[in-house]
Amino acid sequence: MNESPLPERSEYNYQRVFNELGAKQEELQALEYVLRQIADELLPELEKRGLDLSKIIKTNLGNPGERGYEPPSETYTVLMEALRKETTITERMERIIRDFNYIKDPYDLLEIFIFIRRALINIRGDILDPKAAGYAPTQGFTETREAIAKDIKTDDPETHVTGADIIIYDGSGKIIPEVADVMDGELLWPSPGYPTWNGEAAYHNHGKSHHYKLTPDNRLYPDFDSLEQTLKENPSIRGIVVLPIGNPSSTVLSEDDLRRYIEIAKKYGVILISDNAYKDLTFNGDQPNFPEMCREAGVPLVELRSYSKDKCLAGIRSGAAIFHHPDSSDNSKDPTLERVKECLLTKLSPTVSSASPPQMLVEKLITDIGAEKYHEEHVARLKRDAEACYEVLKGLPEEDFEVIKPEGGMYLTVLIKDPDNFNPKIPIQDTQLSQYLDELEETRLESGKTVPKDRTLIERLVAETNVLLPPISGCCGPGNSDYQGFRVVIMRGRDKRTVTGLKRVVDVMNGDNWRAREYLESQQENGDKGETIVKRAILGVAGVADTVRNQIKAVSEFFEKKAMNFIRN
Repeated sequence: MNESPLPERSEYNYQRVFNELGAKQEELQALEYVLRQIADELLPELEKRGLDLSKIIKTNLGNPGERGYEPPSETYTVLMEALRKETTITERMERIIRDFNYIKDPYDLLEIFIFIRRALINIRGDILDPKAAGYAPTQGFTETREAIAKDIKTDDPETHVTGADIIIYDGSGKIIPEVADVMDGELLWPSPGYPTWNGEAAYHNHGKSHHYKLTPDNRLYPDFDSLEQTLKENPSIRGIVVLPIGNPSSTVLSEDDLRRYIEIAKKYGVILISDNAYKDLTFNGDQPNFPEMCREAGVPLVELRSYSKDKCLAGIRSGAAIFHHPDSSDNSKDPTLERVKECLLTKLSPTVSSASPPQMLVEKLITDIGAEKYHEEHVARLKRDAEACYEVLKGLPEEDFEVIKPEGGMYLTVLIKDPDNFNPKIPIQDTQLSQYLDELEETRLESGKTVPKDRTLIERLVAETNVLLPPISGCCGPGNSDYQGFRVVIMRGRDKRTVTGLKRVVDVMNGDNWRAREYLESQQENGDKGETIVKRAILGVAGVADTVRNQIKAVSEFFEKKAMNFIRN
């Protein structure tokens, strides 16, 4: 049989695909994450020129595990209980008999060993729940959703939320794109804010992104005039994103601020979306109950919660989208909010569900009796670390920087007061690194690609101080650099290098030599240690001398008594 010849490769078609992907690449620029560009692209280049990446002090990502922040000590036990299947004695014996029947060679010691090990596990009942090894429903396990609904009811007894009003997802990075897609990117988000909101909103709205400003002269609280003006100019907007505890700012919205959001949402008929990832991580009192306020005011709310931030379990990547329906005379569901949920479920239905084990763990952690005590300790520790970082950064030049004291969450923001007149070109001691960054800037200027000054500052700071910081302009969206500065993760934990790194930044911005300071401090520390050792040695010698003196005295007294007895006799 004659095979038909393969068609010749069409260079035209390859070129067409190449060009189309170029256009797609431009669209995807909306999703760029500046910090990852610095970490993934710049640092390897600096490493080639002598920068030791093992000495980099990362103050960029809120990863509790890397910073000595440990989850509750009961977590392991709770996890085991969550994944363990309850079995009867009969079921355990049946498993032992089944495993025994699997033995092919009774003289094979390895097979016998495996059987004995499995038998011991079965006798204890330490059997993995099959539910943990399988897929979960698209919306999440019923038991987990009902546990979350019950937890919400403890904060707001009048809530209408049931398990049916909740969708479980794997972290906010997974649900935000879906929400943005369902809303066609027609979302109004705060700037500076969590960059994923801006990127996804722009990507799903043909590169267009709506944002409202936070006021730099008022500690990055919402500028409601800017918010309302944007709504007037863009009637297509469907929802307003609210950050009750800010990122990157870590400002905590007051009840009055939240009420303004509600008033504006009612006036313009839009849905509120609360990105509540840092729920209850507040340093000065309780966080206002925004869902309850929305319910009573008759405004539909989508609340996105994280069940990892307050338990230091960032790796479990578990959260929930909660649909809070407003009060109504017949307790009916808000049709618009219900449609948003239905669209999300339809969008999620073709994909694999949220991971099963984290859902089962969340269900147990919500009801764990030690969770409340751990939460109090966790917040106290965050507050202590926030104050330590703030005290160091207050040393930055006041004429150039505004240091915003954290009120909650995990971050601290430093703003450049006058970006237009700010000079980011700090001196770099290493000539090779300095030359590379100077050439990089010249290349950017020649190609017409300018970057905000805070990015230039961050790039030069990591080369000079080994401290990696995220630029605030990266939280404002592509092409928008209204705000510039940097963000710091406040979690120190057992890692003293965070404060060490921030002291270096302060030194550099004040024109001081951080290397000389650290050398003098180390000499002083060594001197103190040496002085302590000498003191201990002197005290030790003195102690030995006292002991010898006492022993001589005792011997002398013994012989004196013997001599007196001899004379008397």
